Amino acid sequence: MSLLQVYARVIALLAPEKALAVMLVIANLILAGIMLAEPWLFGHVIDSLVAQRHADVWFYIGAWAAFGLCGIGAGAAISLQADRMAHRRRLAVIAQFFEHAVALPLAFHGEHHTGRLLRIMHAGGGSLFSIWLGFLREHLATLLSILVMLPLALSINWKLALLMTTLMASFAVFNAVAMRRTDAAQLRVERLHQEMAERTGDVLSNALVVQSFTGHEAEVANIRELTQRVLDAQYPVLRGAQMA
Repeated sequence: MSLLQVYARVIALLAPEKALAVMLVIANLILAGIMLAEPWLFGHVIDSLVAQRHADVWFYIGAWAAFGLCGIGAGAAISLQADRMAHRRRLAVIAQFFEHAVALPLAFHGEHHTGRLLRIMHAGGGSLFSIWLGFLREHLATLLSILVMLPLALSINWKLALLMTTLMASFAVFNAVAMRRTDAAQLRVERLHQEMAERTGDVLSNALVVQSFTGHEAEVANIRELTQRVLDAQYPVLRGAQMA
């Protein structure tokens, strides 16, 4: 499954709160318009000051201040509602995962340890929360701003607009290359994290047995060895991402 497919599937999980999600999309569209109008109005303030058109100056200053205050209010409202919805959906997804996992046959639970399932549930819920929050707070407003800004920039100065488009495309390509280079390596790191969650879950759920056979020191040594393997796998991923 590609990154865009995963992203679309994650956003589709907001369907139970479709009405609020649509309202947040509209609010982001308004915020994107405000973000574009603010510098345009500020430019007119400067032009009016240079031309010494005092009546126009106060009009543009008032409009610029009003748009700025509206932007602050819209941003705060979007952030608050996005936070609340992301928290609600994260807890709902965790509950759905738990309900699904409990109903699975015993053979599945024998093959997949409790620690792995807990790791998937909590780490997956946290990742979904981050994506939802980033999408509703930043990604959507940025995307809408770009869609509006590109035609506007082309109509104002097509040469500078083409330069800006080239820089944006280059940035997108470099990020895609970096993500492709680190995706497979990070997947191996995640498997090690799941292995560590399995080991710790099994040991903690059988702590009485481990202590009875004085095997806790060996288990601690195994966990430390596994954490070192995680670091040995994670550091090359970080170096590769920075070089890309």
